[in-house]
Amino acid sequence: WHDLFAHWYDGEVTFRWPWPTVFCGLALLLAPWVWAIGTWLPSGRMAIGGTALFVLVLGLCVTAVLRQCPNLELGIAWQGWLWAVVPLGLATAALSWTKGRRGGGAPRSARFGLAAVAVGLVPPSAWLADEAWHYHHPDLQRLQELSVYGTSPDLRYVLARGGAHEPWSNVPVRIDLSSGAAEQLGGIDRWFHLQFARFDQFRDRGALRYWLAETQSERSLPAVFDLTTGKLATIAWDATTRRVTLPADLQARIDEERFLATPFRAPGNRRVALQAGEIVTEEPDGTRSHRPWPADRIGLLRPAGHGIRWTRQDEAWFDLTGREIEASKQGRWGAAFCVRDRWVFVPRPKSIGRWHQLEANGDSSPCDALHDATVLGLFDDDTLLCAVLAIKGRAGRLFLYQPADRSVVDLPLPDGVAFQMVEVEAPLRTMGSLLPRDGSARIWLSGSMTPAMRRLVHGKKDTLLLVDTATRAVSACAWQPPSWWQLLGWPDPHSALVLHAARIDRVDTATGARTRLFPNPDAGGVR
Repeated sequence: WHDLFAHWYDGEVTFRWPWPTVFCGLALLLAPWVWAIGTWLPSGRMAIGGTALFVLVLGLCVTAVLRQCPNLELGIAWQGWLWAVVPLGLATAALSWTKGRRGGGAPRSARFGLAAVAVGLVPPSAWLADEAWHYHHPDLQRLQELSVYGTSPDLRYVLARGGAHEPWSNVPVRIDLSSGAAEQLGGIDRWFHLQFARFDQFRDRGALRYWLAETQSERSLPAVFDLTTGKLATIAWDATTRRVTLPADLQARIDEERFLATPFRAPGNRRVALQAGEIVTEEPDGTRSHRPWPADRIGLLRPAGHGIRWTRQDEAWFDLTGREIEASKQGRWGAAFCVRDRWVFVPRPKSIGRWHQLEANGDSSPCDALHDATVLGLFDDDTLLCAVLAIKGRAGRLFLYQPADRSVVDLPLPDGVAFQMVEVEAPLRTMGSLLPRDGSARIWLSGSMTPAMRRLVHGKKDTLLLVDTATRAVSACAWQPPSWWQLLGWPDPHSALVLHAARIDRVDTATGARTRLFPNPDAGGVR
């Protein structure tokens, strides 16, 4: 009885069959097959061994299908076919014994028995073949899983991966949100990403037009995929250096697109990008300056306010001119944000809530205004947006912190709003130097609470907060998001594109009304 029942964290209790019982039960299902295969062998010798060999041959065929369809067995109801094992075995044995033994011996019994097996295996074989085909060619208007990796700059087209069942591998899909139509772009081995030869900024998602398409095959060459037109263009590939070579005009368009979409910003909302080992900065007069990037090009680069967070084995911090901050070397900073020429950071070993401030002259001191606070990011060029979570009986709050004079400005929360966790909602979860804002210049924050805390604060619920950067007013969005969702972008000042449960909707932020954009059964799909 040990481990016969299993319990889960949600309180559900399930019965778990002991493995000897399962294996013995499966063995008993094969008893009619021992009889059937015994008639195929001279004097019935090696009936059990012949049955084991027969099962291994069938298992080899099934394994060949499963190797091409990872986790296929997790998304189909194959257990129902076990009830056909005994009737098919009995039918095979009866035909082998009655018809096969009349005027013949073991070879005649084997011929009749194998004919019965072939007929009996047609339905499950056809069913498995159909499921395998559906695995690689799902109905794009009935996807059960959808992950969005990119959108076109005008937010009309979506690049995603989708599957017919959750545990299955997904196929790449291009979705036209204006009509709801979808197109499959390849098999499960085709991937789209943003790493081109001269693009050193590590990103995997974004609202970009050009993507690099690769297939996990030695005979397949990489190609440039145009998300706007849906066309592929094959490019040169150096297998030694694993670099792609693009035509000069196409490379120039890709570099320009990535410069305009760079997440790094200098004060004054000036773009900063890393291209071909250089830091390219947009100057106030519109020109672009070039500086060498001093660090090793291999690493993950992320914005840290008006700074750069470089991660390889340890972390290093740079300002937007490429100068490394000496005080942060050898991983001595756990988190940091640069506000113009000042750094706000958490030193290591980490002390919870112990933020410090590094001045332009190199002096650092504790920042009492940020005690126990969570720094969300740059509100503007001079201010950080921060939050204090509602834990241990205290009320949550939002406030602005200005490092230049260490002043604090509280942002009043709407009535009935409290949060134990808060995070910034960014399109495709890609953050930039400044906190992302919609077409109405509002920052989106998701505030949530645990069920226990929700009971203590008299039913206050999770909510989506909108922080107006012009008036500094905080309001609750009319649309209440579900437990899991993803923001894809803001097509206009009053709406947003959101992904939820393999569905893409347009949400009106003023009324909360939702319009289904995908799937659209009337638009059809490419299987």
